[in-house]
Amino acid sequence: MMITIAVCGMAPLRGAQARTEHMPAVAAAAHRHTEGSCVAGDGAALATMYAWAAPASSPAVTVIPAATNVTVLQSFAVKVKVGSEPGAPDPTGTVVLHAGGYNVSTALQAGGEATLTVPGGVLATGSNVLTAIYTPDAASAGYYGGGSGQAVVIVYPEPSYFSIAAPAITILRGAATGNTVRVAVQPYRGFTGLVTLTAAITGAPRLVHDLPTLSFGATSPVRIVGDSAGTAILTVTTTGNAGLASGNGPEIPLAPAAGSMLAGVLLLIWPANRKRWRQSGMQRALHVTAVAACSIWLLGCGIQGRFISSAGTTPGNYTVTVIGSSEGVSATGQFLVTVR
Repeated sequence: MMITIAVCGMAPLRGAQARTEHMPAVAAAAHRHTEGSCVAGDGAALATMYAWAAPASSPAVTVIPAATNVTVLQSFAVKVKVGSEPGAPDPTGTVVLHAGGYNVSTALQAGGEATLTVPGGVLATGSNVLTAIYTPDAASAGYYGGGSGQAVVIVYPEPSYFSIAAPAITILRGAATGNTVRVAVQPYRGFTGLVTLTAAITGAPRLVHDLPTLSFGATSPVRIVGDSAGTAILTVTTTGNAGLASGNGPEIPLAPAAGSMLAGVLLLIWPANRKRWRQSGMQRALHVTAVAACSIWLLGCGIQGRFISSAGTTPGNYTVTVIGSSEGVSATGQFLVTVR
């Protein structure tokens, strides 16, 4: 506690101020005081003498946690500020922070402040009192005594949760096999319960036809009962390219009709006046060329073909996002589907 003294009607001096003013007059004032005299000008010096002999004041110590509500595994910073006395330099020395069974110390920085860190896991769940104790060094011992301050932090249990993961897959468009992927739901911190899964395509080629469809079927929701991961099967359905080259779509037999079509073309282009036709070499050449071209085209069509009805799923990379939700908990996972 700071002691102030007023002597002979002089203005009182506080301890820190008294220790820094009128020091040359202390001895003389004390001598005259012992002789029973009290003269003008001696009051301040005598007050300084008594204030110097008084114990240093206990400064205010403020403890400021960065968060007053944390989880049991969460670390956080704590700022400690030691108040200064008017007319005295800023306090210097060390601060020790007690947090449960954990203790950490550091030196005061400029302005009488220090920052310390309480790591996760050192505080128990519930209400915890943080105590900071200040000890002055030699430079501040003449101005400040020791001091302490406290703050309360509430610690909550760390919540349980789960994660979602799935491997990348490559599938052929239109394929009915090899188009499934196992989605794993991994529990942590004792999570148990039902996890409902949904999937959506969140990334695709720039121009897309027939987006793949996704379904978990009866494998969702996933039940988690222990520490082992639960799994669900996601089916990725695509459509193939329908056309002559693919062999998809309704068949159109072209070879049986080739002979009839050729005969029709020959009748159309056969000259009515054979005498004139024989006399014109240019006309004969054109007729022969036309017949040959039509014959080649019809031979090329002599296959079992199908007309194009759909472009099918566009080949490329598709990003699939899976969202899992349970009571009060959710998680997200992603994987890549490559369609060829």
